[in-house]
Amino acid sequence: ASQVSIEEYFDAWNVFVAVVAGKAIGALIVEPLSLCGDGVSTIKKLIEKKNRERAQNPWYRENPIVIKGDLKRRLKLIGMNLDTVPGSGEKILLESAVGLEYGGETINAAGLLHEDFMKKAVEAVGAIPGLEFAVVQMLISHPGLPADGQRWAVYRLDTRPDVAMFHFPGRGEPVNLAGRVVEDLCLAGRIRWMDVQR
Repeated sequence: ASQVSIEEYFDAWNVFVAVVAGKAIGALIVEPLSLCGDGVSTIKKLIEKKNRERAQNPWYRENPIVIKGDLKRRLKLIGMNLDTVPGSGEKILLESAVGLEYGGETINAAGLLHEDFMKKAVEAVGAIPGLEFAVVQMLISHPGLPADGQRWAVYRLDTRPDVAMFHFPGRGEPVNLAGRVVEDLCLAGRIRWMDVQR
């Protein structure tokens, strides 16, 4: 064998850190999308209500909850279906904790994320020569504590991220990520423009 891949799961928070031109620009904590039962409404009605709420946010509007096979299978695994009426306060996860198929529920992590993880994200992007812009998805047991002495991992490095998630977080202040990309890369001469003729 020339390669070995080891996967290990541990309880952690999903944290996305945007890195532009060698600097961490912003961070989001992303919780899996969930419904909260009210003891009266079916899961189908709760999904309709959640979609109406998500339609108010420009980024979530592009990621509606679609009732399809994967969602039905997820509900079946927990012994529910679209007609189930969850108890008051009961939480139902609609997506996997790391896959975040619907984009999760985002919270601006300013003041919540320890500076160590901003530095670790910059190091992760810097490990790829020439990479100037990416979003690093990290799994962190305790985001507010230093990196040493706790479990954390870089889960994914996205070189084509959807910047709207930073512009329109579900909670907290927006991060003008597109503006920083233009200012720190395009206007600073850090990218090479190519004339492509058809």
